[in-house]
Amino acid sequence: MNPRLILNLQLIILSLLPCTVWAEGAVRIINCTVNMSCDAGCACMTVSGKVSFRMEPLDIGSDGAGHYKLSYRGKQAKLEALSNIGPFYWSDGTERHTLLISSEHQFLWHRLRMDPAPEASIYFLTCNYLQ
Repeated sequence: MNPRLILNLQLIILSLLPCTVWAEGAVRIINCTVNMSCDAGCACMTVSGKVSFRMEPLDIGSDGAGHYKLSYRGKQAKLEALSNIGPFYWSDGTERHTLLISSEHQFLWHRLRMDPAPEASIYFLTCNYLQ
């Protein structure tokens, strides 16, 4: 993908998000509805559910890149962000997770289970920011 297009997309997304969400040191809370789940073989099904991601800064730069304490579904993990708008990734035991912003309210959550054999799931989310 064209680097200029990526930069323009990032700037558009940042302009659509509330400024206080991305303030340095601010806790980020993202409430999501799960709309669809797909497996690695492209078999998809409509699902319904909710998930809330709470990201508490631990060691971040002015661009939002760094480490956060992540809380979701009763679990906690150390999350790494490559920038203010992600991608965000973390591990939970033998699972690897990545959260990607697709548009203002659309996210993709990729979950890769490593044990006993690699198995991926992709969740399509509609999300809103509380903070």
